[in-house]
Amino acid sequence: MKKVLPYIIITCLLSWLTVLIAYYAGLRINTTPYMIFGVFYMFLPAIVSIVLQKYLYKKTLTKPLFIHIRFNKWLILAIFLPIILSILSVVVSSFLPGVEINLSGDNNNILRDMKLDPQRAKEYMDNINRTPPVVIFMIFILQAVVAACTANGLAAFGEELGWRGYMLRHLSHWSFGKVCLLTGFVWGIWHFPLILMGHNYPSAPYWGVLFIVVFCMLISPIMTYLVIKTKSVITAAVFHGSINATAALHLYYLKGGNNLSNGLLGYSGFTVIVFATVCFYCYDRYMSKENIFSNPPAKYLD
Repeated sequence: MKKVLPYIIITCLLSWLTVLIAYYAGLRINTTPYMIFGVFYMFLPAIVSIVLQKYLYKKTLTKPLFIHIRFNKWLILAIFLPIILSILSVVVSSFLPGVEINLSGDNNNILRDMKLDPQRAKEYMDNINRTPPVVIFMIFILQAVVAACTANGLAAFGEELGWRGYMLRHLSHWSFGKVCLLTGFVWGIWHFPLILMGHNYPSAPYWGVLFIVVFCMLISPIMTYLVIKTKSVITAAVFHGSINATAALHLYYLKGGNNLSNGLLGYSGFTVIVFATVCFYCYDRYMSKENIFSNPPAKYLD
């Protein structure tokens, strides 16, 4: 913990201070500068981990922080599982009171959360209405796969080198559960200034701070498991990139509800993630019989 606590403090304070400065300099959500800033922000956990690992502790980066690619079924799963989870979260959300599957293109959720000006909103909705829903769905899936393996995956690597690289390495003697809970909690609170600006939960930013922490803690066991199976932080980056590409799927296919109820980052998604985690646990315990969930990660990483 002596190498992790300084990392948590430096990363969070540096990141939060950067957002504060950017906000008072005029940064606002849903603008091009915000998108550029968001990518920079995602690389701060990696920058801090590199500085501490290489220059303060004089350790190498590649092997200790799992920086290599292992092409196997788990990497493929990391690409497609978030897509499946997002689709399932839409289905679960549709059973909530006042929420329904919407294929007409007439969806106020998109306009509400994207906060477009009236002219751009009209153009956006006209384009959606002219495109068959199945085509939109296929485009969505295709771009998610491509993004996970390219731009989104690269940006997510900036975070994951810290969460599932540096932190996992230096907490690997802890139990699997404790590692996942602490990593997920830190990952969640790291988001909080962006959430308050309207990121992910624009209609409920204050509740969104709590929800993003819960989401990060719930999804952390699956991501940590995939890293352990592949011994590669790239797997987590691809998974993370796929999440970022598909988490807004509910905006296109659900009518009614809100940010806190709908989609993968709402409580509908939380139930889907819990179910998926149980499936991973059962596979680990009764099929592969590796018992990764029951042992410290160091047993499998060293």
